Amino acid sequence: MKKYFSLFTASFIVCLIATSLPSHAMDDQEKEKYILVAGTSSSGKSTTTQELGSKCPKFLINGRDEIEDQVEKYRDYDPKNSEKETPDEYDLNKDKYYLGHLAQWVVKHQDKPLILDVLAPQPILEALEKLNFYSPPFKVLLYVPLSKYRERLRTRNRKAFEEMNREELRTPLDMVLQYEAIFKVSEQDTNLPLGMKINEEGMREILNDFSQDAVAFEKEASKKGFSNPIENEKEFEEELEEEHQSDIQKTLNKMFSSLKEGYLVPKDNYDLIIDTSVSSSSEIADLIQKTFLEKK
Repeated sequence: MKKYFSLFTASFIVCLIATSLPSHAMDDQEKEKYILVAGTSSSGKSTTTQELGSKCPKFLINGRDEIEDQVEKYRDYDPKNSEKETPDEYDLNKDKYYLGHLAQWVVKHQDKPLILDVLAPQPILEALEKLNFYSPPFKVLLYVPLSKYRERLRTRNRKAFEEMNREELRTPLDMVLQYEAIFKVSEQDTNLPLGMKINEEGMREILNDFSQDAVAFEKEASKKGFSNPIENEKEFEEELEEEHQSDIQKTLNKMFSSLKEGYLVPKDNYDLIIDTSVSSSSEIADLIQKTFLEKK
């Protein structure tokens, strides 16, 4: 990859981490009752949760893929307000709308074993607290190292374009910007295999690589008829570049608000952290199931 960071690798990467407990004391009623699988898009969450569901039929599975139809109805709940929203406000409010539906689903089925597929733990936990639901989850982070994530997205999109499968397409830059929701820059490494040393300019260079892939992606999407025809390619590229640089700078400002260099580590504590680039979904599902049942 780039010279700005070093990445530790192993043949099979699994790290057991102590889960953060809520401020109030836990009793027998508050032990982990459900599994929360976090990670960026294309990190293997959907495949893993499906594997878990097949191995544990009693589990109910929910996440963005399962209730996307509710998210698509977001504008219907208040069309007048949604028309006034900026793109950033729309994305934020749509996520809140989605999380509200997911939290209601959890409370409705709290007497059953559940598996949740989310980007990061904190937003859904906050949504659940608003409904007075405090049961802590068994938290799992699935991730792909940045050095491999770019190629995973390329492979996924190449296949989706070949099969003309719009649902499987993922915009490269949008996906990698999700790392900010899961990881933070810390002065200290965590003794985790995913620990990587990074500085702001190094991260900018990485994101610029994904930006280039995103431009190529948009051109291919237009050729395939998934988006409008591009009338002036140069103007299209310039407009997209301006938009990308704005998004990249916003992300860098969040990631490096207090430190200009350090180690990229998870924001949350997890019971399991798994590199999905070196393990099959079946192996990962077996490990999650085994560890979850042992804790119970």
